[in-house]
Amino acid sequence: MTELFNPQIDPTAPSFAASLLDAPVLTEAEKDEAILLLQQLGRISPMNKERTLWYEAKHAVEHLGIAVPPQLERVAPVLGWPARAVDDLAERVIFDGCVAPGNAWESLGMNEIWSGNKLPILSTQTHTSAFKYSVSFVAALSGGVGELPVILRAYSATTSTGRWDPLHSRLRSFLTLTDRDALGRISGFVLFTDEAILRCTWSGKDWAVERQMHPAGRPPVVALVNNPSVENEFGTSRITRPVMSITQRAVRTLLRMEVSAEFYSSPQRAVLGAQESDFVDSATGLMKTGWEVTIGKLLALSRDAETDQLPQVHQFQQASMQPHVEMVRADAALLSGETGIPVDTLGVIHDNPASASGVDARYKKLNAAASWANLTFGAAWADLMRLAVIMRDGDPRAADSLSQLEANMRPPHVASMGEASDAIVKQVAAIPWIAETTVALRRLGYSKAEIDEMLSERRRGEASSRIAQLIEASKVVTNGNSSAGDGVPAGEPVAGVTGTA
Repeated sequence: MTELFNPQIDPTAPSFAASLLDAPVLTEAEKDEAILLLQQLGRISPMNKERTLWYEAKHAVEHLGIAVPPQLERVAPVLGWPARAVDDLAERVIFDGCVAPGNAWESLGMNEIWSGNKLPILSTQTHTSAFKYSVSFVAALSGGVGELPVILRAYSATTSTGRWDPLHSRLRSFLTLTDRDALGRISGFVLFTDEAILRCTWSGKDWAVERQMHPAGRPPVVALVNNPSVENEFGTSRITRPVMSITQRAVRTLLRMEVSAEFYSSPQRAVLGAQESDFVDSATGLMKTGWEVTIGKLLALSRDAETDQLPQVHQFQQASMQPHVEMVRADAALLSGETGIPVDTLGVIHDNPASASGVDARYKKLNAAASWANLTFGAAWADLMRLAVIMRDGDPRAADSLSQLEANMRPPHVASMGEASDAIVKQVAAIPWIAETTVALRRLGYSKAEIDEMLSERRRGEASSRIAQLIEASKVVTNGNSSAGDGVPAGEPVAGVTGTA
């Protein structure tokens, strides 16, 4: 794979920077911002590449050159623990739509944005990328002819970066790489500013810039940050230095287990008092190899000619594999403490199966991390949905009614249907009107799609029942049966039909 950043093709090199600064269609502020973001991307690229290798279990093992013979150094056992550190948390952070007072979600056509952009899938991919590299980005773009009115597109930190505005808690600018030439050199990027989206393409001689103004008043991009802090606004990766170190040590342990297994499969023997001729192949007259002697079914040895003593054969006791197993178990425990992932889910049998309460306790730290991610990611998704409405309508005030919009993130602790039902029954007994809200359905574990389907069928059923009641009531009035106990008295309005007598 061609490197994105090295002295030969570095887009922040003086010649590249000079050509960008000479672009006549960019303002001085835009040129400075592009150079700054390209330099920032160049600094973080090696770190992100390293995390990619760890996530894909392709990172090379650093041999210590002590316990492993050169012939076996090419054996490459792998462990997927860094990927588990990312994926196990991502599985517990699920974006399931947004909620807003009134009927703002449906009245502003946000269901179309949700379904058209396949947000359940897009959000899952974005969360995984954020846990892998500490941050990922999603932009709201105006659709072209034949496209969706607004397109939500995710960007990875491996090819994108931005500058954070702590005063407004949003991105100040954003840049993503788009093109490379045949030699792997950067030949295109997109810069997002408060006023425009700039698509810049390098022809080898000069820059061509396509400028698209937008109404958002800010870069229409949000950052999904894992574990942000005051010192590091773009957070930290789940693949931390301790995770890398623990995984590397465990991989070396597995390699030593492989070496021990090879010796375990061929027991070591010692023969005392044997002669050289005992190890010569009578057919060829050549010395037998160590492997031929080891696997031979019959070892025929003659008496010593001088002492008339038979040679003595001894077999060394095999080394136990248990120390290696214990070391892997210890590494798994260290990784569990670092990531919150239970030891027994890392492929290591640690102790006896736990009770239901014990299982919940094991996932307490991981659930706490998921709850924190729900808070930060949820704020970003709600912000993105407001940007999507603005970009779709081309009006900076289009999302004014969505100031109280909140993302609905599923709870990381998945209760059983029985537990959830018991809890809702107790709450409804205390506050009966909760049963009429969608909150109760979400607490029962139903997804947004299922809740929408149930409410839609309920409305259809209520409409059909109301129509049937009106038809029946009109029959009573038409027949003049005003004295019937179940009819509508003459001269009284029919329920639900204003002005009808």
